Amino acid sequence: MGDDKAPAWRRGVDASLAERLAALSNLQGEFETEHSARLERDRITAARKLGTEAGENAASWWEMDAIGGRASGDTAATARRVLDGLADGDPEIIDALPRPDLSGEWADAETPRSLFETVTGADAHAEASWNNDAYHATLEDLCTAWEDAAYIAVEHAIERQCRAALSS
Repeated sequence: MGDDKAPAWRRGVDASLAERLAALSNLQGEFETEHSARLERDRITAARKLGTEAGENAASWWEMDAIGGRASGDTAATARRVLDGLADGDPEIIDALPRPDLSGEWADAETPRSLFETVTGADAHAEASWNNDAYHATLEDLCTAWEDAAYIAVEHAIERQCRAALSS
């Protein structure tokens, strides 16, 4: 492209083409960056949704055992004590709440690997083999999003359940 012996019109075309190619390359880079950011946001949102579902499910089991049909004793007192503990940030109450995790302890429960595969649609083993650093960074982000959403959902659902138990 930088041929000084070429006619002036050719050098002008070459310079114009070089500018257009550079602009196109910059545009492609911006698109790829935006696409990657959007994909990452979508994956985090999907992990949060799955975590929220797990948290709500865990809270449903807690409800049955603590203030629902399988509970014994004064369930209204239990509901009131849990609500007060949540409002006060009482560690004894908060630590007693169910904490869904990614251990895979229960049948069909999520594990970090299954979460990655569900959210990304990619094979975890292949991704870890191909780009281990990126795989682990993505996995950590997904697991954190899932766990945070699960814990928040547990507390909100149990608060809602306790309020409902006291109002009935």
